[in-house]
Amino acid sequence: MAATQDNVTCAVCMEVYRSPRFLPCYHTFCLPCLEELAKRHGYIIPCPTCRAPATVPPGGVCDLQVNFYFTDEALKVVRKEKSQSTCPVHTKECVIFYCTQCDQGICIRCKLTKHEGHTTEDLSDTVARCKKTIEDRLQSFMDNISRGKDKLESCKRNEKLALDKRAAVREQRNSSTVDVLAEYAEYYRTVHFPISCLRCVMDADSNIHVRQRGLQFPTFIFYAVTER
Repeated sequence: MAATQDNVTCAVCMEVYRSPRFLPCYHTFCLPCLEELAKRHGYIIPCPTCRAPATVPPGGVCDLQVNFYFTDEALKVVRKEKSQSTCPVHTKECVIFYCTQCDQGICIRCKLTKHEGHTTEDLSDTVARCKKTIEDRLQSFMDNISRGKDKLESCKRNEKLALDKRAAVREQRNSSTVDVLAEYAEYYRTVHFPISCLRCVMDADSNIHVRQRGLQFPTFIFYAVTER
């Protein structure tokens, strides 16, 4: 990734990020800029870069994910590089050093006077190092996002396979249930029902024979009656 000022510049205000926040589309903007967008658009704001809609959290845009890859220290140095081309103390001198002890850019005269004995380094080296840190962290973050998206897609595919398998099992189970019911209905029609009917006929015939026997007098009773 090339080391340019655009890497740490908000696309809304065109300034170095102030309290940078992520939108769900992973574009970064200043918190004050996002607050202004929320005032104009309400709870759903369009991303100024890709126009993707972003829902504002219930607590406001301040609850959006902070972009920790743009550290305050690194942004401070980049901001100084942009705004402090001349020394505020010695206005005819350019800021070419960075005093790590005082955390500010200084000119050659400051280094030899007020900042004598302090740990300093070339401002260009400080800026390059901070930019490199930001770019490396940002690239790492984007790589993590890419891997996360791949894992998410893999999970979605596995979920679809599981749902398809469950649907197939359910369909097979329903089909088996229908087959069992059909077999039982066929059994009832061809076996159980005829047997039941036959049993009813046999029971009826048995009852008739019993009644017929009940109407016949025993022989010894008949003779006893006739002899009298």
